Amino acid sequence: MRIGWHFAGPEKLGMSLVDDEASPWYGITPVPRMLQNQLNHQLELKMAELDEKIMKNIMTIMKKAERKNWLTGTLALFFLLHIREIDAGRNFFWNRYEDKDGFWIHPSKPRALIAETVASSNCLLTYFYCTIGRKPLEQNWDSAKSKKLVDNNEKLVDAIKALQLYIVSLDEKEMLGKKACDVYQDGDAHSVAFTISSLLFQKPTSRCEVSGFH
Repeated sequence: MRIGWHFAGPEKLGMSLVDDEASPWYGITPVPRMLQNQLNHQLELKMAELDEKIMKNIMTIMKKAERKNWLTGTLALFFLLHIREIDAGRNFFWNRYEDKDGFWIHPSKPRALIAETVASSNCLLTYFYCTIGRKPLEQNWDSAKSKKLVDNNEKLVDAIKALQLYIVSLDEKEMLGKKACDVYQDGDAHSVAFTISSLLFQKPTSRCEVSGFH
């Protein structure tokens, strides 16, 4: 959706190859705008359907808070938050700059869509900390007592320990808790990656609430 739909076969519907090297569509033949809008709408409907399905599964995992699913629930929620931050990142440009050419056609304003992302992410983070929380990431998984919590599943223990080490490394590099407004680069939605999602790994003393998304 960031680049847009383009033709891959011989049929071009009268559209021409973009030869402007400064254009984000350089080297491709985009489909007509009306068709772009229709395809985007269908894709968004499918994404909403999948998001709801994934959300229900994650909420079930967090609600049960079974020890064997600690890692699965944490990583699944991380990816869900990551998708949300990237999606919101796409709206940053439209929120910051005037749309003089009328490209924005969504019924909701960019600011409203970003606010929805923030609210949704804060709900997910709160639910996570009230169910699974950071306890699995703070335990000593070399101890027999901890291993017994997950039925001595060595693969699971090794995976959690690997995640612990990675989080320590990220914290040392000051990668956790960055604000989107400080790292966003015009036109690059991925520049806000690991802003919201990093809050999943913040220390308990930190305020794990989304801010700076403007």
